[in-house]
Amino acid sequence: VEIIRLVRLIRGGEQVKFSKRAGNVVSFDELLDEVGEDVARYFYVRSSHKTEMNFDLDLAIKHSDENPVFYVQYAHARISSIFERAGTSPERWGEVRAGDLAPEERLLVLELLDFPRVIQNAAHKREVHPIPTYLETLATRFHQFYTVHRVLVEDADVRARRLALCAATKSVLRSGLDLVLIGSAILDVPKHPRIHALGFLDEPDIARIYLRAAAAPDLAPLRSADLPALPARPFRPRSRTRWQTAREHRGSDGGIRR
Repeated sequence: VEIIRLVRLIRGGEQVKFSKRAGNVVSFDELLDEVGEDVARYFYVRSSHKTEMNFDLDLAIKHSDENPVFYVQYAHARISSIFERAGTSPERWGEVRAGDLAPEERLLVLELLDFPRVIQNAAHKREVHPIPTYLETLATRFHQFYTVHRVLVEDADVRARRLALCAATKSVLRSGLDLVLIGSAILDVPKHPRIHALGFLDEPDIARIYLRAAAAPDLAPLRSADLPALPARPFRPRSRTRWQTAREHRGSDGGIRR
């Protein structure tokens, strides 16, 4: 599994210039202090490790829907608020009832049903970034639904269907954020023993992600069939040269490498 990538820090729309001789460097501890562990980890895993990454510091510290972490967390928080106002809990609601769904409801249901496929493909390809991409799309689908339709309506059948839809959305958001080790509550900063400060996953972690998702009870109402077993793919580490080892710790231009 490749875990090396070049990361460029962007501040004020311009790349932060590093110079080892001038002592102009930013350690990862300093980055964590500025943006927080949740945000740093999410920004790292939301893009492919095969591409260079631009880490936008101004975006990372925003507590608004422009920040993808808070955008997803806000959808989860909005659903929690709905159930608080309804005086009930998501656990009381089961499968989404069949009926005449509005276009926004139908798109949200289809997005929810796509979650097992996303997890299966992410595990098979040993890539994590499809999960944050999916979560952001799901959050968009929910916000679109919530903007157009009231959940707590007088019609008992419609109210029950929309509460069940909200419960399913909250469950998938929580499960997806848990898979990439991000707190669902805004400003949560969870610690996890299987992931170090740089926030990237090794192959056993990817396998556990898949197996946890396949066995998660809160996904049962959303699946039409159990997911197949994780395909066997033995891990064969490549030999390392001194040059490769050195490049892991510093980029040729002084940028942070992971």
